[in-house]
Amino acid sequence: MVPLNLIDFGRNGTALLATEHYEAMANRTFIRENRIDLNYTGTDYTLTGTNKQFLVSGGQSAKGHFSLVAVIPDSVILENLPFLRRIVSFISLGALVLLPFILFLLRKTVLTPINRIMTAMRRIEDGNLDVRLTHRTSVLEFEMMNHTFNRMISQIQELKINVLEEQLKHQKAELRHLQLQINPHFFLNSLNIIYNLAVVKNFALIQEMSLCLVQYFRFMFRSNLTFVTLKDEMEHTLNYLRIQEMRFPENLTYELSVPERLMEQAVPPLVIQTFVENTIKHAVSMDRTIRITIGVEEAQGSGLLIRIRDTGKGFPEEVLAKLQLEMDIGGGEGRHIGIWNVQRRLRLLYRDEARIAFSNGPDQGAVVEIFIPYADKDEVQGGEADAALAYCG
Repeated sequence: MVPLNLIDFGRNGTALLATEHYEAMANRTFIRENRIDLNYTGTDYTLTGTNKQFLVSGGQSAKGHFSLVAVIPDSVILENLPFLRRIVSFISLGALVLLPFILFLLRKTVLTPINRIMTAMRRIEDGNLDVRLTHRTSVLEFEMMNHTFNRMISQIQELKINVLEEQLKHQKAELRHLQLQINPHFFLNSLNIIYNLAVVKNFALIQEMSLCLVQYFRFMFRSNLTFVTLKDEMEHTLNYLRIQEMRFPENLTYELSVPERLMEQAVPPLVIQTFVENTIKHAVSMDRTIRITIGVEEAQGSGLLIRIRDTGKGFPEEVLAKLQLEMDIGGGEGRHIGIWNVQRRLRLLYRDEARIAFSNGPDQGAVVEIFIPYADKDEVQGGEADAALAYCG
């Protein structure tokens, strides 16, 4: 009992011994007047007494048939409640005061670095590989993430540059290969014309034919040029037509219409002569006279529109359908390879900005319309200009 007497149970509280039948051995008057039931079995405690204002808790003795019971008034139990309430209120108020600081710290150390990374990733997604994360005082993890991010983007940028350089080298090699392709039949036919002129001893035409061939092959072998002036291309085409006119003296006529102000514009070499050659190959014969018309005009200030017409039978329907779909019409025999050559070169030079349209005119005859965007004049004068680089720049 001595230790329990040291506990403050309040003015009306007490600790006492009870029999095995939960009858008080002391303070019986107090227990009876307040109608306190000392039977606490079944739970750790029970509420009893008048208006249930007492809490009874106890424990059975291990040495005898009695119990030690504590009777505590509810006023004692609840007297510290205001203090607890004040503690809870203080904790809540402290949390509200600290919340802005915590949010500020969270924003500075976590949200802001993540937002910088997301912003940089969006710019990279738009193709800007020059983005780098600036160094700022932050937690160690974000510093390491920023360093890794910058290094990764630098490696991606270097890899992209290397891939582009390889693609440009490949495109340049392919362009030169395409420009070097020469129709062997034209070469043999030209030699045959010179031979026949020599048989009839027409030395004036032999001289003109030889000079035309020299000029023709000089232009063809300028493989280091990605662009030439429209004037050079038209002179080369006119030279080619003169050679063919000697071959078909009574069956071929031609007309060229080009404004003088457009003569210095840049075009890929052989882009006109190739289609003229295709017309002569498939339309000109000894049975009828074929007229070829070449016209060049400005297309809404953004490029050149080149139109090549002839008075032949036009494109066969199946060939025209394939040409309009940019399908291979060579058939593995080298036919129409010149057209494919031009289409491929224009795609390498201009991607999707250049266009070629094929059709048959209302009075028969084939019509080819070529749209070529304006190119930089420096590319024409440079000689070694790279077409792909010019386009990307």
